[in-house]
Amino acid sequence: MKYFKRHFTTILGFLIIIIFLSVNIATINDYGVTWDFTYHFNAGLWHLKRPLTDSNFIMGPSPPLSDVLPTLSYILFFEKLK
Repeated sequence: MKYFKRHFTTILGFLIIIIFLSVNIATINDYGVTWDFTYHFNAGLWHLKRPLTDSNFIMGPSPPLSDVLPTLSYILFFEKLK
């Protein structure tokens, strides 16, 4: 009992992490493409000087880093490593 009282916050932290990861793994199939995926994806392609997937794409105000990083991860993990 003395051990439990001494390490209560550590044990509680690990339990919260385990519960969080379990819920996320159980619901991973519910995730899909978000409504603004094509906008950010095409903006990332535009910043990287690659061909766009949408011919009607209009560049709007958006920070380039938030467009480029997801597009780079797509190129690396889907196109190059598949």
